[in-house]
Amino acid sequence: MSLLLLCLEASKQTNQEILAQQEILKSYQSYSLLDPKECDICEHLKHLRRLAKDSETVVELGTRDMVSTLGLLLGLTENGKAIKKYCGVDLKYPPQGTFRKVTRWCKSFEIDFEFIVANDLEIEPINCDLLFIDTLHTYQHLTVELEKFSSKVKKYIAMHDTDLPWGWADEPNYTNIESCYPDWINPLKKGLYPAVEDFLARHPDWVKAEQYTNCYGFTVLKRVEL
Repeated sequence: MSLLLLCLEASKQTNQEILAQQEILKSYQSYSLLDPKECDICEHLKHLRRLAKDSETVVELGTRDMVSTLGLLLGLTENGKAIKKYCGVDLKYPPQGTFRKVTRWCKSFEIDFEFIVANDLEIEPINCDLLFIDTLHTYQHLTVELEKFSSKVKKYIAMHDTDLPWGWADEPNYTNIESCYPDWINPLKKGLYPAVEDFLARHPDWVKAEQYTNCYGFTVLKRVEL
């Protein structure tokens, strides 16, 4: 291939990246400005963006309509790294139009994209720098998720809904899936925040780095060297 064609191809790819980033940023900003009653994650998109910017690989457990994914992908596009990988896990695929846009954006930025349709408790743990959890909001479910996935996380674990209402109460099971939890987990305990505190008590290699009470709560754990 001639030098001219190589330059044109590079320019074309750059334009694709610019266009894709503009699209992501526009969607990101539109959700960030919403009232929490309209979008329960809107005020925490900036945190997801910042954490993903400091990461090469991101795993998201519980994607729903992929609003939170906007912050994660935008951060990955800004990480300045050759390696960019995103893996989403949910019980079903997101809306088709949204899913197509996300896969197109990832292709433009050469983000290695994977989506797994499954109960996250039934898949193998995935290596990542950042793990974001927003699934079934119960003490037992989050406890198992943290125990199962934390050993594969290099930097951060972020969790949504760690304040009212599900910080100290269990969400009704909307999944129609009855998960079997280990006997050592206290079935009488409720809420996400006690699950976080109990996890930290068992794992001194993790510390609470950030905690926000707005927009239903958002907590970030950071791995530390012992």
